[in-house]
Amino acid sequence: MLTALLLQAVAPHLRMPERPPCILAGAITARNCFAQKPQRTYEGIWVNHFEAQLFVDGAHEIAQVDPHKSYPWFSTNDPLKPFVRPGVIAGRGYVFGHAYRVRFLGREARDMDRKPLAGYGHLDMFPGLVILDEMLALEDLGPMQPDAAP
Repeated sequence: MLTALLLQAVAPHLRMPERPPCILAGAITARNCFAQKPQRTYEGIWVNHFEAQLFVDGAHEIAQVDPHKSYPWFSTNDPLKPFVRPGVIAGRGYVFGHAYRVRFLGREARDMDRKPLAGYGHLDMFPGLVILDEMLALEDLGPMQPDAAP
């Protein structure tokens, strides 16, 4: 009984932030979920990990990506102009763990400093969100770890 009373007292503080409807044609899309800043041109590094699409704004080399830092989620699922996704090996699917130097038109969320479980991307773990509108340039820089095999 005491446990139930304590949970009732704490429960209102455990709620996730309210979100607008995000379903478009049966798929969840970041473009429709979050308030965004105006479109601009971005240049940096896209790190394509399994369940972790990171964007490091302003970086030009893999060495500039700090593996201990949290970066914004890079949403490439619903670009306004489709592009050929990199890293596909015939019969093996995507190559994860690769970094790409990119230049693109995109937008970022107005709130770029969210806490884990209230953030963006996979399991809402990322502090910010950058949404791809149109890929302008993409260069494969190779694996994040030089000894990693594709």
